[in-house]
Amino acid sequence: ATNLEPLPIRVGEILTYSVKIAGLPAGKQITKVAQETTLNGYHVYHLTSESQTGGLFAKLYHFRDWKESYVTTDQLYPVRHVKILEDRKYRAQVKVDFDLKGCAQYSKNRDSKCIEVPIGIQDELSMVYFVRLKQLKVGQTYMFAVLVKDKPQDVTLTIDRREVIKTDA
Repeated sequence: ATNLEPLPIRVGEILTYSVKIAGLPAGKQITKVAQETTLNGYHVYHLTSESQTGGLFAKLYHFRDWKESYVTTDQLYPVRHVKILEDRKYRAQVKVDFDLKGCAQYSKNRDSKCIEVPIGIQDELSMVYFVRLKQLKVGQTYMFAVLVKDKPQDVTLTIDRREVIKTDA
C-alpha cells in the first residue's frame, strides 16, 4: 500500500450519486465512512454502500445492493466484506473474512470455503477508497489485486488524464 496520501479517510463522509434515465430518476447510491472501530484485533474504518433503483424505474426493475467493508486504518487492507444483493428475484448474501496473511474465508448463502489470496487484496468497496487515496500520476500504470466473486483478479489502472470537475458544493 505504498503511495497512500497522508490525509486520512474522514469518518462521517457521505457520497451520494443519483442515476437518471431519459431525465427520470432511476436510482441512487449512498457511500459512507460510517465509523472508526476495531474488528478482529485491527483498528479499522467501517465503510458502507447502498445502491438501489428508485422512482418509476423501481416498479419495473427491483435492484438493491448493500455492501460494507472494514479496512485497516493504516494500509486500507480489508478485514471483512459483506454484500447483500437483490436483483429482481435473485438473492445472495456474501461474507468474506480476510486474515491478512493470505487467506480469505468466503461464504455465499450457506456455502463456505477458504480462498488463497494475495496479502492486501481489495474487495469491491474497499478498492474505491484504496485507489482514491493513492497519489495517481498521469501516464502511470498501477496494479493491485481485487477479490471478484470468489476469485482474486489482477486489476490494471492506467491514468490517461486529469480533469477538474465543478460542482454546486
